[in-house]
Amino acid sequence: MVLKNRQKSSRQPLIGLRKEHGSMNLQFLGTAASEGWPAPFCSCKYCEEARRLGGKNLRSRSQSIVDGRLLIDFPADTYWHSIRFGVHLEKVEHLLITHSHEDHLYPIGFINKVPPYAHGVSGDDMPPLHIYGNETVVGRIESAMRFNYGPGGDAVWQPYLKLHTIHPFGQFFAEGYSITPLPCNHMSTEQALIFLIEGGGKRLLYAHDTGPLLTETLSFLKGKKLDAATLDCTMGAGGLSTCHMDFQQDLDLRRWMLENGCADEKTVFVANHFSHNGTAVYDKMVEIAKGTGFLISYDGMSITF
Repeated sequence: MVLKNRQKSSRQPLIGLRKEHGSMNLQFLGTAASEGWPAPFCSCKYCEEARRLGGKNLRSRSQSIVDGRLLIDFPADTYWHSIRFGVHLEKVEHLLITHSHEDHLYPIGFINKVPPYAHGVSGDDMPPLHIYGNETVVGRIESAMRFNYGPGGDAVWQPYLKLHTIHPFGQFFAEGYSITPLPCNHMSTEQALIFLIEGGGKRLLYAHDTGPLLTETLSFLKGKKLDAATLDCTMGAGGLSTCHMDFQQDLDLRRWMLENGCADEKTVFVANHFSHNGTAVYDKMVEIAKGTGFLISYDGMSITF
């Protein structure tokens, strides 16, 4: 496993990178929950500590990209992520959305994919963006586009945004990857999803936002060897939640995976998606995780496995 620090802005575009044979790359563009860290209207001691320490303790809203071309989630911070980490969004053709909460879906932002906000390298010829999400996600994007373009305006945006409704355990293929959405315990108003992503002989579990994994999801994963797993750690050093996990629950899930053929000593485990309500800033979480087999994510962290 190769871990690279991309905390500083890079002028080298990530989109278009070719996968190394038999490897997969995951870059964490944003690693916080919905409020970011520090939270904009908060002066709790954990937000003040992050402000004082700076660096990796500062977190934007959750988003990741696989091999520089398969984007996961679309928060309002997407624009900043693209600038900070050199992600050429115009070259991204496939986007997975876990659920419709605002830190994972900023639907009005998709107007920037449509002319006159965007232009292809030759006139208006540019590939569409395929977006995969549950019924609520697809509905919210459609509503945002129709609010902006008005009745009868679908013909303006539909050539550039291709919406796909996906369902739990309904495997599909995108950008050369096999992707299986899995149900998770996160919200009562819609079925939030986590993803099993397979490609290049590698298998990644992308598991947040979620509480402890559902029985049917554990049954599906049992015996499937993972090369990497990034797990929800919103509650950080510890806190009560039924729709998120803390670090102890991450440790428990890792243990279950080791015991049930989902992981071995080479599997890369990452704790990700942090809230100030979890109390431990990045520096503190690194201390807590020392010797446990977990990496602690930070904005810009890149792992190759």
